[in-house]
Formats: sequence, C-alpha cells, structure tokens
Amino acid sequence: MLLRIFTTSLIVVLLAACNSGSESSQAPAPIPLESRLQGTWEQTGYGEVLVVENSQVTLYQFTSETCMLDGLASLDDVGTLLLSDDNDSLLIRDTDPGFSERFDRIDQLPVSCSDPIGDSPSEIFEHFWHSFNDYYAFFAERNVDWLAQYDAVRDMISDEMSDEALFVALATLIAPLDDAHVALTAGDDAEFRPAQLKGIFGQLLDEFHQQTEVPEFDQYLLRELNQWTSIVLDYYLDERVVVVGGADNDMLLWSTIDTDIGYLRIDRMLVSDDSIDRQLADLAEILDEVFSDLADTQAMIVDVRINQGGTDPVALAIANRFADSEHAAVSKFARSANGDGPVQELELSPAGEQSYLKPTVLLTSGTTTSAAEVFTLAMREFSHVTHLGEPTNGSISDALEKSLPNGWQFSLANEVYSGSDGIAYEAVGIEPMIEVSVFDATARRNGQDSALNNALQWLFSAP
Repeated sequence: MLLRIFTTSLIVVLLAACNSGSESSQAPAPIPLESRLQGTWEQTGYGEVLVVENSQVTLYQFTSETCMLDGLASLDDVGTLLLSDDNDSLLIRDTDPGFSERFDRIDQLPVSCSDPIGDSPSEIFEHFWHSFNDYYAFFAERNVDWLAQYDAVRDMISDEMSDEALFVALATLIAPLDDAHVALTAGDDAEFRPAQLKGIFGQLLDEFHQQTEVPEFDQYLLRELNQWTSIVLDYYLDERVVVVGGADNDMLLWSTIDTDIGYLRIDRMLVSDDSIDRQLADLAEILDEVFSDLADTQAMIVDVRINQGGTDPVALAIANRFADSEHAAVSKFARSANGDGPVQELELSPAGEQSYLKPTVLLTSGTTTSAAEVFTLAMREFSHVTHLGEPTNGSISDALEKSLPNGWQFSLANEVYSGSDGIAYEAVGIEPMIEVSVFDATARRNGQDSALNNALQWLFSAP
C-alpha cells in the first residue's frame, strides 16, 4: 500500500513521456520536479489522497463521510517520482511484472477532509463502517447486507466503552465477510479474521473436531501436514529433494517421480521479507536451478494446494517460466461506491533460458488463496497446463490496508480480478478443469496422496 512508500525508501519507477520536436538552440529550462509535484493527488477507488506542499507529503485516508490524517513524510523519503507529460497522473510501479498504483491530480481535498476525525470510539466506528461501505467490493458476492450490519452494531458503540469492547464491536461488524483479505488488528494484542477455513485447512479443522488426542488445532494441523509431506517424500519422490526459499527456507520443494515426472510444490508466493526487487532477483536464481533440474522430465506436477498467497510479482514470475509466448494473463480494477477505477492488464511472457512446455498438471484446493489464485489464472492460459483439484479459495483481490486513529489496522478487498476470459472468481473460486479429491483422509491413512494419484493417472492416460 501507499504507506509502505513512506517507510521503505523504495525507488519507484513511473511512466514519463520524452520531449520531442525540432531542435532549438536554447531549450527551455526544465521545471523542477518538486514544483511539478505540488498539489493534491487521489488514488481513485482506494480512498487515499496525497498532498504535496513544498517538500512535505501528507497522506489522508477518506470516505464520503469521514477522513483521517494518516501520515507525514518528506519528498526525499518517498523516492524517485516521475510524472506523465501533462503532470496530471502519477503512476507508481513497485516492480515488473506487477500492477501499478495510479494517482490523479485533483483540485482540492475531499470535502470530508475539511474536518478529520479524532480517536473517539464513535468516530472510529463511523470511519470503519464507511471505509467498507465505500471501498469493499464484494458485499453482493458474499451476501452481506452492510446497512443491516450498521443497524445491528451501532447501539453497541459509546464513547465511554473500553478498547476491548470496541474491538468486539468492530469484529462483530465484519464477522459475516467470509473473505481472507478482511482483517482487524489491534497491535500485538488482538487480531480478528472472519474468513472460514476452506480446502485442505478446512478439512483438517473438521477432522480435528472429530478427535480428542490433540488438544490444539495448530498442533493437529502441523502434525497432519508433516505426515502428508512424509508420505509424498517417502512414497512418491525420488531420492534427491530440494527445499529452498521463504523465511523458513520452505517456499519451494522440487524433485522427480520415477525420474520422468517433475514435481514442484510452491507453498507461498513470497521469497523473503526483502524488497520485491530483491525477492525477484533471488527467485530468478532459484527458478534457474528448478528448471535446470527438471528440464529432462517428460511432464510436471505443480502443487499449490496449501499456498495461501504472497505477492503477484512472485506468482507471475513463476508462471512466466511456463509461457510459450506472450499471453494475456489477468486484469483488475478497483470497485468503489463512486464507480469503477481504470482496468489494468498484465501479460505473461517467456522467462529464463527455456520455458517448460511439456504436459503440466496444476493442483489446487480451497486453501489456494490470493496470489496463488493469480498464479492459477495465469497458468490456465497455457495449452500444455491442465488444472486438477478443487476450486480455489475465491479471495483474489489484494488486501487494501488501512489505519484507525487509535493505531489499529484493518484491511479489506476492493479489487476485482479477472482472467483473460473476463470472468471474475471472487467468492466462488476458480473451478478446475478436472475436479478430483485433493486430500482424502482414507488415502492418507494408507500412505497415499489422492491428488498426486489423480495427477499421475491423468498424465499417464493423456494422449
């Protein structure tokens, strides 16, 4: 989000037009960048406004009824900023491949910012409700009557209430939103996420409630996932197995099955906590090794069944290794109460020394979420890729991160992602081409992986 620009010293690359025309013996003196940046800038559909005055940048978060001051910085902290040739648009791109953040010049601050809110519970509640009302994109898809939620919770709010009671009230407000990108966080003290577990994690939660041996779900989840990994390692993969990447060095796992079938398991679309440029550079080296090791295989299984996301650039950089040519990949736009923002489109193109173009099976489950769903949309563009498994989670939009005046954080989903077919899959998930069992409990007890069995059967029977 934009606030990261103030806190990470990113070098931001933007589109700038080059001057052209007849030569002149005396070119006009260029207008200093700081002068060209002066004014007010809005990111349409996101509720973010930048005000540049001299060398100071002020950030506001606003709704149709409320507004809060959200940060101050100097231009030196923001990084390198270039403008469009008409000085009316500012395109901020973190990296390529990846989407951009566009700000347009506006004449003045939104009306609601003439009187920014304070930190009383009633003001916080109103700003929180209006932020979702104006920018959350999927009330209809998730069958939530947001006005009814306001009526149900408003009487819980008073300016004398405790922080604990306010947190409960806000959590109650968003509780019906079964969306992995909706969250409320009160520092290290409390966090609430209303999304229900789906796919493999949801199945394991059901299994947990049917047993009494393990007292905590996190313990049960870890035990079962470790046992599943052991099954894959012991009964499917060849002797050489490589595991690399991620904060715990467990992002990517690859090996072969009977030497002829490559197996690539991707558990997150996040290489490290470094800048995205550094992550992509590290990822390129890892992927060079992956596809060198698997180059002589006759087919590949790509497994993102427990991948809960990360960043789009990482997802698209991996998908590019399967591209045979340029392909339309995914598009997105911000949906808000004031209308839709501009559509952004991304294309896939071959990367690395040689793309992997042999038969490939992509395995997903309802746990496959966010950037892993963007990866799924991208992979489905390739004719040599067959998508097997369960529908994905259906939480594809980026998380729009926002703050409250008392220091709490929250996030919501405001972006509508579509595949090249123009279909949006938010709330329903991306249906596989072939639906199969991905984590059958009986198969696991017998030392089998139902999804791998189905993938191998399909590869061996495919023409």
